[in-house]
Amino acid sequence: MINSENSSTHGDSNQTIIQGRTDEEQQELNDLICEWNDLSFEDSSISSLANQILLDGPEDLYYGLIGLRKHLARDEEPPIEEVIETNIVPRLIELVAQASSTKKIKLEAAWCLRNLCSGTIEETHYITGYGAIPGFLALIESEETELVQQAMWGLANIAGDSFELQTQVFQQNGVEIIMKALENSSVIKLKRIGVWALSNLCKAGKLLQYGWIEKTIPFLCNYLKNET
Repeated sequence: MINSENSSTHGDSNQTIIQGRTDEEQQELNDLICEWNDLSFEDSSISSLANQILLDGPEDLYYGLIGLRKHLARDEEPPIEEVIETNIVPRLIELVAQASSTKKIKLEAAWCLRNLCSGTIEETHYITGYGAIPGFLALIESEETELVQQAMWGLANIAGDSFELQTQVFQQNGVEIIMKALENSSVIKLKRIGVWALSNLCKAGKLLQYGWIEKTIPFLCNYLKNET
C-alpha cells in the first residue's frame, strides 16, 4: 500500500465555488486555499485539524482537510492511527458522498481517505467499515478525472493485502466500474493507477471465483498491447 502527495492540488477555481457567495468572497477563499496548499502544517495538531473538518464553515473545512492531507502524505510514519482515533473517518466519508460538497472538498476528503487506506489491514478494515468502498466507486462513476484518480488509488490500497476487502470490491461491481472508467479516459496516469488497482484485485484469483477475474484478462492484455 502506498500514500503520496503527488497530484494537482490547486486545480481551477470552479472546484471551490460555494453557492451564495459573492465573487469577492469566493476569490478570497480561493486565495486562502492557494496559500494553505503551500503550508507544511507542521505546527497544526491532528486533533485541531479534525475539529475544523467537523465545522460547516468553508474556511474551516478547507483548512482542516488540506492540513490533514498534508500530514497523511508524509513519506515516513504518516499518523494514520492518530487520525483514526479522532473519529473523523465518518465525516470524511460523508464529505465524499454528499451532493452539496464542492469538487475540491470531495477531492481533499478522498485524498485523506486514500492515504488512510495505506495503513495496516486492521486500519483499512476500520475505514471500509464506514463505506469507503462504495464512496470510492461513486467517485469513479463521476467521471471527474482528479476524483477518479484518487478513488482508484484508494481502491488499490484497499485491495492490496486483504482477501476479504478484495471480495467486497468484486461484489460491488468494482472491476466493471474501474474498467469502464479506464476505457473512457485518455489520461495515462489515471490508466496506470487503474491497472494497478485491477492487478491488486486479481492477487486473490486462486481464492475468488474465476468468473470475477476472467473479465479483466482481455482488458489487461489490450492495455499491455496498446499502452506499453
